[in-house]
Formats: sequence, C-alpha cells, structure tokens
Amino acid sequence: MMAKESDHEEVYYHRFNWKMEAGDQIGPYGVQLLMDGKRLSKAFLIGDKSIFAIPGGCHPVVASPVCELLYLWGLAGRGGELLMRDVLEFVHLKSFEEIFKGWEGEPVKRILSKEKFNTLCAPYALTEEQKSLLAVMLKEQSYEIL
Repeated sequence: MMAKESDHEEVYYHRFNWKMEAGDQIGPYGVQLLMDGKRLSKAFLIGDKSIFAIPGGCHPVVASPVCELLYLWGLAGRGGELLMRDVLEFVHLKSFEEIFKGWEGEPVKRILSKEKFNTLCAPYALTEEQKSLLAVMLKEQSYEIL
C-alpha cells in the first residue's frame, strides 16, 4: 500500500555549474521529468536560471553528463507534515544512502574487497544492475573495489 502524499505546490529554480568553452554547441542542460503518480507523463529540457512550477505527482530532475545541477526547491501548502511517495524503480537508492551513512565518522577507506562490497549490498537485495550503479557511485567517491 502506498502512502498518501501531502498536497503542496512546488517551484524549482535550476542553476548549472558549467562554463562554455570555444566550440561547445549545447551548453549546460537538464531534464525535468513529471510523473502522474503512476508513470512518466512528460519531460522538459531545462537550462540555467530556469524556473519550473510543479503541478503535482513525482518529478525527478537530472543533469546532463557534462555539468553539475543545483536546484532550489520552494514548497508551500496546507498542513504541517510533508508526505512523499517512493517511486518503486528508485527506492533502492535509499539503501545506498544508508550504506554511506554507516561510514560517517570512520576513517576513509578507499579500497573495498569484492567480498566486503557484496556484504554491504546483501541486506538490501540489490540487483546486479543496482550493484553496478552503487559501484560507480563509490568510484566517484574515490573508492576502488578489488
């Protein structure tokens, strides 16, 4: 059973960290996805300093592979509690967050054995594709899996 979502109005303000170089053709961009609560319904290209009013539902935003994206999220509505619903395809990302939080305050260890990596993944029943994504994210944090 899915949790009920709270009724809020939302606005996103997008900023990109990317400097145009001579010869660049596209520039920084992102994609704002809108879901109607069940499936993807629309996708919009967004640029630097764009403002996007969110009509409701789920609305992930992604940056192009050549830039960093920061967005300011404005929220207004009635009621004191913000209730959000998980998107089933992305719920495994919460387990990644738990793994990273478990390392907070520990000395930085930059090398993980494959055995240790599999032990970290085991409680979350991650698919091979999801494990690969976690491995990429660890690599971005200067970890190496041997």
